[in-house]
Amino acid sequence: MLVKRLVAALVAVALVGGALWLRSSRDDTASDDGTATTTTPSPAQSIICVPELEAACRAAAADERLTVTVEPAGDTVDRLAAADNPGPVLWATLASFPELVDDLRGRAGRAPLFAAGTQALASSKLVLVGRTPQMEVLAAHCGGELTWRCLGDVAGRPWTDIGGQAAWRDVKPAHEAPDSSGTGLLTFANAVVSWFGRTDIGTVDLADEAFQDWVRRLERSIPSFGGPQGTPFDQLLLLPSPNVVGTTEAEVEAKAGARRGELTVTYPAPMAQADAVLASAAGTSVPDGLAASLGEALQAGTWDPPSAAPPGGLPAPPVLQALRQLWTGVVR
Repeated sequence: MLVKRLVAALVAVALVGGALWLRSSRDDTASDDGTATTTTPSPAQSIICVPELEAACRAAAADERLTVTVEPAGDTVDRLAAADNPGPVLWATLASFPELVDDLRGRAGRAPLFAAGTQALASSKLVLVGRTPQMEVLAAHCGGELTWRCLGDVAGRPWTDIGGQAAWRDVKPAHEAPDSSGTGLLTFANAVVSWFGRTDIGTVDLADEAFQDWVRRLERSIPSFGGPQGTPFDQLLLLPSPNVVGTTEAEVEAKAGARRGELTVTYPAPMAQADAVLASAAGTSVPDGLAASLGEALQAGTWDPPSAAPPGGLPAPPVLQALRQLWTGVVR
């Protein structure tokens, strides 16, 4: 009798274990009819937002009850590139930065986070903006069209050298810091493309001595890359220096206010733009309607709808990391 009870107990345990194994195998592998099944994505409780998108991010996140973390694009890139398992990630950022994360992770032997791609939200052209009298002098000196290459050629020189007033002192361009700011890196990349005259640049090109001289002159003439005191465009509105700033059209339209009539905005060739995107890490559940809400909030402000065919003017994402490192070396 005891032997029969022991056998029955063992059979029961085997049946329960088999059922659990079968259920697990069906959850994690293909079904009998060949249809692949997937595990349930992890819900995101928070969203990371670059400062350029903060207002729209907070408005959209409130509807979804998401916690908002505002963090410069470069800081997020470095953190996610080094994370073995960052968990659920939602990131409202600028295009090319999710690709930059995955490029860095691949070099370190880590799996990509954003292989599924991103959702386009809005766009804004990259511009040069300054006080109209100074922009007119620069345009005349540059043959009628102000470009980053021409601006770098005269950066740090007295305005009187190019037909400006002595009271203006020296030509002082500016943009945000490329190692941290998304707009700063895209603007700097656009300036570098302007010097080379093409977008297919590589790390070997960056060693060109003439380019090195030019980029040092440009970057070391910049009085401020922004910070707690505001962006370079904020400083342009309040201070004599900087004289001309590279930023997005969206920032100019959002902040210029009554000063807008005093400013001239140009779109330097080769034209480029910042594209706002929503990136989600693999296995992260994106709340329904979040991308639409973010896009609507941005476009209700000063951003444009996403472009079906964005202009060129920017290098490939892997080159952006080389430009971050180049800039850090130049400004030290």
